[in-house]
This record gives sequence, structure tokens and C-alpha cells, in this order.
Amino acid sequence: LGNISVNKMMGPTKKDQLRGIGNLDRRFTWIGMGLLTGLITFLLSLNPTFTEVVYSRGVFVLIRWVWDYTIGWIPFPLIYLLLAGLLYWIISGLIASRKTRSIQPFRNQLAGYVFSFLAFLSAVYVIFQLLWGFNYQRQPIEASLGLAVAWPDSVELVQEFNRVTDKLTKLREKVSSASAEGFSFEEAYLREQLVVTLEQNGYPTPGRPRGKTVAPKGSLMHWGALGIYLPFIGEGSIDAGLPEITLPFTLIHELSHGYGFGDEGTANFWAYLSCTQSSDIRLQYIGELSYWRHLARLVYYDHPEEYERVRDSLSPAIMADLDLIRKTYAAYPAYFPEFFAKVYDRYLKSQGIEEGVKSYSRVVALIMAWDEKQLQVD
Repeated sequence: LGNISVNKMMGPTKKDQLRGIGNLDRRFTWIGMGLLTGLITFLLSLNPTFTEVVYSRGVFVLIRWVWDYTIGWIPFPLIYLLLAGLLYWIISGLIASRKTRSIQPFRNQLAGYVFSFLAFLSAVYVIFQLLWGFNYQRQPIEASLGLAVAWPDSVELVQEFNRVTDKLTKLREKVSSASAEGFSFEEAYLREQLVVTLEQNGYPTPGRPRGKTVAPKGSLMHWGALGIYLPFIGEGSIDAGLPEITLPFTLIHELSHGYGFGDEGTANFWAYLSCTQSSDIRLQYIGELSYWRHLARLVYYDHPEEYERVRDSLSPAIMADLDLIRKTYAAYPAYFPEFFAKVYDRYLKSQGIEEGVKSYSRVVALIMAWDEKQLQVD
């Protein structure tokens, strides 16, 4: 006790001072690396072709291979390890903070907290960009695929909605299941569908990205997400509460992120093609149903009377599928939907996705451009 009292009276020891200087140096290093990474991101955005060749089809391919054939073999969702590690880091930081609180003036403590927070954000940003984030700056798929993408006008949107409704109705009649059950698919099979689609369109498919369901049910939906891809663990996480009829599309969407596609509309596009070009009629229906729902949201806001007319004409089987989806999502409402929507919108825009969260619906323009190109080829 006497030694502790004397040390407090004398103030920080030389060892404490050197440790503090070392920590400060490391924090400045991370902050500097964050600024440098931001500059690199900007330069890559100026030349998407360079990013496509050097990073997305080069560096990232190596990262994908290394990731998938090391920790990618761990059978359970890696998001659990990530959350446990984050919790351990927070607790360790709080314990360390309590130990040094009595030997540093409050002003120094406050400055230390600020620098530590900035360094943490910089470290997260640097690691995120290096492992995956630079893919946001890659060449848009419409340029690679030669698609003439244009947002449909009001008339074209309604026409597309009616066309897809007819197609959806015919597909549902061919599905033997009387309800939305029986749409379960293995992860490996869904990944195989995506691999075939990407390779047919000239994209590399390195490694074996994973998409694992996360329990308990609603653990992601309560935070405004059906699924999420985290570069820090290199795999997608899918909410275990999703109904079977939407889970395959969501899983392929996240696997698309795993193969290096950051734009949400692009991930939806690859999921749509993977589903609709499958030989399994159930998967075709799942793809068209997801596309129909995107169209329905757009038509509902622009032409509510047309939306109501089409919805009333749907078969009982399709209505049952839509009701199941609605009831499932309603059972796990988001805690702060508007807040998280705005946060994610800001995030996407900061990565160069000008549409923000609206980029999810960019799949409509991509699919219409794809269909138009197929007609020209035929």
C-alpha cells in the first residue's frame, strides 16, 4: 500500500511515459494509414479498369483463395468469433483505461480516448478496403457485359411489371409444392449456380465463399438486414429466420459480394441470373419472385392503382407465398429502421454508389438491359 501511495504522489513513471508515447505513435500510424488508404481509394475510382484488372481480378483473387482455404474451413459462422473478439477488445480497453486513469490528468485521458477512437476507425477502414472494399471502385458490370443500362420510364416499368407477373404465374403453376415450403437448397448447390453464371460471363470465381445462417432467428433482421457480408471474416451471414422461399436468393446475393461485387444492384442481378438460369424450376420461381417484388415496390409508389389491379389478379399460391414473406418479416421488425437505412445509405454513397440504398433496385434496369441484349443476340 505504501508503494502504491508513493507512486501516485510521484506521478507517471518513466516506463508509463514511454508506453504512452508508443501507443500514441501507433495511433498516429493507423491514422496516417487511413488517410493514405483514402487517397488510394480515390485514385482507384478514377480508373475502374485498372482496379478491375489489378485488384478485383488480381490481388482480391489471392485474398479469396487464402481466406477460403484457411479459416474458411471453420464450420460455424465466423461472425460469432468476430463479435467475441470485439467484446474482448472493448473489455480489455476498459480495464486498461481504469489502470491508467489515476496517473494521468483528465485532459490527457480525453485526448487519448479521441486518438484511440480515430485510430480504431482508421484501422477498420484500412483492413476493410484491403480485404474487399476496393472492389467498389471496379468496372461496372454493364461496361464489362456491354449492357445499355437506362432507368425505365413510367410506361416501360408498368409493361415490365405485367410481363414478369405473367411469367411468374406460369412458373408457379409448374411448381409442385402447394405452399411456400419445399424450397430448401444446399449452400454448395447455390454457390455452384453462381459460379456457372459468373464464369459464363467472364468473371473469375476463386475459392469457395461461404454463406452461413446465423441464429437466433431475427438476429440480423432486427438490425435491418436479411443478410450481410463482412470482409473481416470473408463470409456472408444469413438470418436463420428467413423463409425458405427467399433464403436462396439472399444467400446467392451475399455470395456475390464474396466474389468481389460491392454494388447491391449488381449482387441482386447475379442472384437473379443464377436462379432463373438454373434447371430447377423452384429456383427459377424464386428468382422471378424476388424480381417481381422489386418491380412491385416501384410500381406501388408510381402507379398504386396498377399495383392493386395486378396484385388482385395473382393466383392463390402466389398470394400465399407473398403473405408468408410478409408475416415472417413482420415477426422480426427492425429496431431502428430509418436510422439504419440512413447509415447504410451514407456508407454506400461514401463508397461511390451514388444511388445509396436505392441501388438495390438498380437490378431492374440491369435485368431489362440484359433481356434487351439477349433479344438482339437471338
